Formats: sequence, C-alpha cells, structure tokens
Amino acid sequence: MALFSVRKARECWRFIRALHKGPTATAAPQVSEHTQLSWILTCMVRLPRLQHLHQWKAKAARQKHDGTVGLLTYPVLQAADILCYNIHEESEISSPFCQDVKIGP
Repeated sequence: MALFSVRKARECWRFIRALHKGPTATAAPQVSEHTQLSWILTCMVRLPRLQHLHQWKAKAARQKHDGTVGLLTYPVLQAADILCYNIHEESEISSPFCQDVKIGP
C-alpha cells in the first residue's frame, strides 16, 4: 500500500477548502524557476547536512519515527523561496541552511 495517495490528498484539500479554513495556496509550483532551483539545491546538498539541522533533530525527536522527507527537505525549499522571491531579511536569519547557501542581495 502506498504511503501517499494523490486521490486522498485531493479529498483532504477539498475538505479544507469547503471549511474555508487552512493555508493560503500560492502559485509557486507554477513558477518553473522555483521548482528548478529547489531541485538543483536538493541535488547539491548532502544528506548529513540536512540531518544535522536543528529543525530536523527537534521535530524528528518528537515523532516516534525518523520523520518525513518533506520535513528533511523543507530547508532546501525555503532557500529556493528566499532566492526566487527576495525575502531575505526575516527568513535568511531563521534558517541555518540558508546561511550556508550564502544568499546575497
């Protein structure tokens, strides 16, 4: 049995939208540069570097298992966000991985 079902994800999203609650959807996946940059950064970073980030250690420790790939790779996606959308000020400081990437103005 698959751990992820696209049909189930769509059903959950429809349910959340029907409640008029939940996250605001962005069009980031429609921006090809965002997706490409995220992929490039994901291919460049070494697994041990991500596993040593405080975010990963803290959240994985609270869970009964090792965590998810989404949790592990979120700092990479965050770095792509910062590069593509120029949100340096507040985000770069909060993400050690972003500091490693050395995001400039």
